[in-house]
Order: sequence, then structure tokens, then C-alpha cells
Amino acid sequence: MKVEELVTVSGGEMDDHLKNEFENITRTILSNQTQALGKVEKEIGQVWRQMGIMYGQVSNSIKILERVKSISEGYVNKTSKNLGTMEGTVEGLTDRFVNPERREASLF
Repeated sequence: MKVEELVTVSGGEMDDHLKNEFENITRTILSNQTQALGKVEKEIGQVWRQMGIMYGQVSNSIKILERVKSISEGYVNKTSKNLGTMEGTVEGLTDRFVNPERREASLF
């Protein structure tokens, strides 16, 4: 065989071998990427589920806090009103005890 024939024969075999190697490498890369993508999709789904649960919990907490605020405001308003009424009553009692003459005059 001549050198030229050897290069032609072996060159064709080398091309086929390299082609097969690149195909194998490409298949391996695509397989790995597909598996990784599946795992990422699964984890993203779990994150979305957790976010949904947390959103529900935060929404419930907001409702509870709004109710507590409303109840607290009601208590404060009632207490303020009661204190105002008590202040008037105390002033009336103080006037009666401080000015006994007026009290006696009002009795007659």
C-alpha cells in the first residue's frame, strides 16, 4: 500500500470514530441536562407550593391582626368614655365635699 492509500483509508475510519465520539458526548450532555432540568422543575414546584402556604398564613395573620386592632380600638374608646364619665362624677363628689355649705343650702 502506498502512503496515500493509508491516509485515505485511515482518514475515513478516523472521521467515523470522531463522529461517533461526538455523538456519544452530545447524547450524554443532553441526557444530563434533561435530568438536571427535571430536578430544577421539581424544586421550583416545591418552592411555589411553599410560597402558596406562606401566603395563606400571612393572609390569615393579617386578618387576625386587623381584628385585634379593631377590638383594641373599641376597648380604648370605651375606656376613654368611661373615664370621662367617671371624671364628671368625681368632680361632682368633690364639689359636694369641698363646699358643705352649698350642700346644706341645697337640702333646704
